[in-house]
Amino acid sequence: MSARAVARGVVMAMAAGLMLGAAAQANEAAHKMAEKFAGSAQGADKKPAEAKQQDLDKDAERKAAQAKQRAALKAQAARRAGEARRKSAQAAWRAAEERKADEADMLARARREADEMRVADELERLTLEARRLVEEAEKERARAEALLASEAQDKRAAATDEERLARQRTEETRRLVEKLNRVRQIREARLAAQAQRRVEGPASAVAPPDPPADVSPAEKTEPRVAAAPPPLPAPVAAGPPPAAEAAPPPAAAATPGPRVAAAEINSKTAAEMPAARLPAQPTTRAPARLSETQVTVLIILEPGSYGIRRRGPRVADPILCMPDGCYVSTGADQPAVFMPGRRALRFGNTLGPRAGACRGSLGCVFRDVELGSLPGYLQPVDLHILRHDRREVHTVLTDSGCRAEFGHLMCTHGVQAQDYTMWILPESLARAAGPAALERAVADGLTGRRSAELTPR
Repeated sequence: MSARAVARGVVMAMAAGLMLGAAAQANEAAHKMAEKFAGSAQGADKKPAEAKQQDLDKDAERKAAQAKQRAALKAQAARRAGEARRKSAQAAWRAAEERKADEADMLARARREADEMRVADELERLTLEARRLVEEAEKERARAEALLASEAQDKRAAATDEERLARQRTEETRRLVEKLNRVRQIREARLAAQAQRRVEGPASAVAPPDPPADVSPAEKTEPRVAAAPPPLPAPVAAGPPPAAEAAPPPAAAATPGPRVAAAEINSKTAAEMPAARLPAQPTTRAPARLSETQVTVLIILEPGSYGIRRRGPRVADPILCMPDGCYVSTGADQPAVFMPGRRALRFGNTLGPRAGACRGSLGCVFRDVELGSLPGYLQPVDLHILRHDRREVHTVLTDSGCRAEFGHLMCTHGVQAQDYTMWILPESLARAAGPAALERAVADGLTGRRSAELTPR
């Protein structure tokens, strides 16, 4: 019940009380007039005193009843008024409480809606920011991949040119060696014929055989040996040729061709070289305990099979982690960058530089890796966006038994794990081999003779 209905009830109760009071007063005035008329009639009729006394008693009783009725009506009206006031007060209090509850509910709802709108705006802002960062990272990765692809293409073209030049030099060197061997054979045959003529005496002079067609014109125009050498007192064995005849023909020195090393020009086949001068076969170097903790690590990862690697290109973003941090490669000719803790695995790196020079590549070269106190622990990691591909941890006590020969790097005790291949060599050997040999070893797949393979522990 509202306060307005309670007030209306109180007003109606007061009006009813006033009407009842007015009616009582009208009745009293009527009785007084009636009594006056009755007194006048009694006086006129000269009623006896006893009748008058009865009328007075009845009038007193009537007045008492009327007074009692008026008191009862007043008490009832006061009671109704108090009840109405109490109900109106209760209704007003209840309305005030309901109004406070409604206001508190509305305020809480408004705050909740404001918080929800603020959270939604923050989520939208963070989503847009994350999308922008992902787009920028993809663009940066695309640019880096394009740059790496162009660099790889340039390197392949340069390597192709170098191989072509090397083949040309090798072929030219082989032709020169064959020509020198033929010239040497012709000269030895000529000297043998001259010695034979000296032994046989002045019976006849045999001319040496004509030089072959591929001998230089200077040798073709060389004068023949004289037909009548000075007589000897007695036949003697063929001795060594004179010093003037032992000199090589000048045409061989003047033969045009590319500039090559003297060892390559004067090289002989294994059959022509004395046994004492044959080169020794390369021996397999057994791995030794590392005397220096600064090493170079060569890695080739197997492509991943989950996340962004599941249906994408068969590439990787390899980094090399240790117990106290990770190394990010900067190329085969620069020291790798060390990131302490797990900074290399956080969003700041995975959405930015990622694997550095090895980004988007299965093979990688890490220069100047400091192992610390032995044994060292190395773990290749393929960077993803959220959950990285962590490979098996390898315990390092020795190197991989590597050696550098003629611009090529060979290791006999490489680490062959289930999902990666690793070569570990001292940094001094890596500096001696050079960046080209390191890159060539990775490009060839870290293949070589393995007398024993180490298993990661």
